[in-house]
Amino acid sequence: MPPSARPADSVRQLRMALGRRGMSVEDYDIVHVPQIDGPLGPAFGNSPHTSDGFPMRGPRGRPVIEISDLGLRDMDEAVSTVFHETMHHHQQAARRGMQDAHNGRAYITTPGDEDQGERVCPACEETAVRTYVYRSRLRARPTLISYMWCAVCRRSKGWTGPDLGTFDFTDPLGELTGEERVELAKGGGLFRRLDELWEAGRLPQRFILS
Repeated sequence: MPPSARPADSVRQLRMALGRRGMSVEDYDIVHVPQIDGPLGPAFGNSPHTSDGFPMRGPRGRPVIEISDLGLRDMDEAVSTVFHETMHHHQQAARRGMQDAHNGRAYITTPGDEDQGERVCPACEETAVRTYVYRSRLRARPTLISYMWCAVCRRSKGWTGPDLGTFDFTDPLGELTGEERVELAKGGGLFRRLDELWEAGRLPQRFILS
């Protein structure tokens, strides 16, 4: 975010930039959060949901999209962040409503963890939490998109953050174009495909320090 810009001004400018590009965000509340921590470090944005999969609401009562100082430092970056966060909202909506959550504990795993296998889900308590990370080709700067989901209760969460180049990783979907990823994400298709790859042994990913 430019040093002279106030958060409210930056969010207002972001809405105008989105409008000029034909992206309507009237269904969402865009909220500035100075720092957002994702599973891979500082994140550009976040689309927070409750533990039972419903979107958290902003000041106007609409699903909230959070954007950090990091996400607002460049307008092209900010527009891309909002685009990806709306995708996360659509994906979560497609997977919602399977079970009630038992609690609201957060669950985080990172590529630094030795074991990239399934973890215990804090909602359904099944060992079925899976992770997937990819490098985005649709953004102005190198970016990592991270997903975490439960293969049993279908809860999921996504983050966007900078790619610091500190590690490399395998990606069985690495040949997909950005447009193909967008198409795959419709109607929950991305998570169905990731589950298929997991069952086929092509996931979890392997992370190697650069």
